[in-house]
Amino acid sequence: ATYNSKAVYNSWRGFDHQFRFAETLVDTRWFFILDQDEICPPELGALIAQAIRNTDELADTPQDAPVAFSVGRKSWYFDRFMTHGGWYPDHILRVFRKGYVEFYQDAHIHYRPLGGKEHVGGPGSEIIHYPYKSFAHQLAKLNSYSDQGAEALRATGKKGGILRGIGHGLGRFLRIYVVKRGFLDGRAGFLAACHGSFYAFLKYVRVLESDWGKPYNHDADNPRRG
Repeated sequence: ATYNSKAVYNSWRGFDHQFRFAETLVDTRWFFILDQDEICPPELGALIAQAIRNTDELADTPQDAPVAFSVGRKSWYFDRFMTHGGWYPDHILRVFRKGYVEFYQDAHIHYRPLGGKEHVGGPGSEIIHYPYKSFAHQLAKLNSYSDQGAEALRATGKKGGILRGIGHGLGRFLRIYVVKRGFLDGRAGFLAACHGSFYAFLKYVRVLESDWGKPYNHDADNPRRG
């Protein structure tokens, strides 16, 4: 079944721009955001639909009712669905009334509802998330996210550097593996903490990207020939 779906192309100018463009295509009062690596089980879909019906029946204006709903999400990593390390419980805003959400980004896309919000669902009725299909796939995403994270740091005037990278990387590992008890997820918990630490390290080191190659003057040693 196709469910009358269609694909729309829009030139890439960042996550926030893409989501703002996508919202202009919505012709219903509400919309649900689902990424390509996620599955919405029928039980959750039914709960979302009921929450929307209840909201529209009981409220005359958005000021009288929630304009956004969060849902739960469980993610598969390496050999299991993660239950610790900050991966779970993972409540994310994904259902919005059109015109009542702002999109913004740093290394990731974020949603800011312009009004009240409520939660829908619980254990057994959550989005199922498969963020990576291999370590190589995870590193490719990490490479992209760390570049975007470094750009966000530069844009806000924050400093990077090797020592800051080491400090933030170590702090992130301890937060994921110890404070948030990632060790309870076995090998998967350790591997997730290591990759999270590496991301933090790269983000702060890559703030130095503009210094790459200095003080070597490539133009002076390789003059263009006319």
